[in-house]
Amino acid sequence: MIEPRKFRKLKLKELLPKREIDFTFGMEYLGKIWFGETCVFSHALKLFSNPLAVKSIAITVDDLEVSELQRLCVLLDIDLTIINSRDSVEKYIGAIHQIDEFVEDRKTFNVFSGDGQYELGFTILNEGKLIYFTAETIDVAYNKHMLR
Repeated sequence: MIEPRKFRKLKLKELLPKREIDFTFGMEYLGKIWFGETCVFSHALKLFSNPLAVKSIAITVDDLEVSELQRLCVLLDIDLTIINSRDSVEKYIGAIHQIDEFVEDRKTFNVFSGDGQYELGFTILNEGKLIYFTAETIDVAYNKHMLR
């Protein structure tokens, strides 16, 4: 996964260069108030208490072209192209510490990065397709209390 110093400087326009990016101010997420860049359900957000550092990204990956997804993987230093099931998350990323199921056709598998810097979320359709990816720095991660 991307180094923390590079993660802090991410811009959504770099991650999704072909998309129209909006700016949000006062967005509630993970029980905190954020500001930053958004594009539908994708975002790169900073906390008001730490306005110089991106602490959360989320990317809707199911509508990306192959070249866009490959570019995203290089920027984030994570191969999202091989993630399509619970087994692939466990094999390539690590042990799942929480599974969320808000609707019947998909599950979100939450994992801590190997270096303990991030909490990663992979929302995968039951049919076997990654549709959404999230990464939060561990200091703002929702499940950081579960990190051993």
